[in-house]
Amino acid sequence: RFMNTKLPLDVRWLHGYKLAEWHFQRGGDGLVKNAAWQALVSGFENQVVEHLKRGQKVHNLIERARALAAHAMLEPPAQDERLRKPGDLVQWTFPLLTQIVMHILNLPELSNGTVKLQMPS
Repeated sequence: RFMNTKLPLDVRWLHGYKLAEWHFQRGGDGLVKNAAWQALVSGFENQVVEHLKRGQKVHNLIERARALAAHAMLEPPAQDERLRKPGDLVQWTFPLLTQIVMHILNLPELSNGTVKLQMPS
């Protein structure tokens, strides 16, 4: 479902996040507090630095995007919120989440080594 472009972006985003939860927490919650997750996403900070608030860590930004994606299906953002800055956090962090999903799926313990996932050119 993460790769299905016919699904809404927030649905796809949540499925990518669920893969990370499965990998780091084996189905449990609390991914934002997982040290291995924090270390992994901190390596991608340069991709979302323009969206980070002063002192904000990447894993907290992703957690905020997760909350927005989860609530997007129930309650769309207010018009004035959308007008303040074009796009939204789910949209801004989706390329980052795509790279994280590919990183996880390319790990030797999960991959048979015959196919390496990479970003389309």
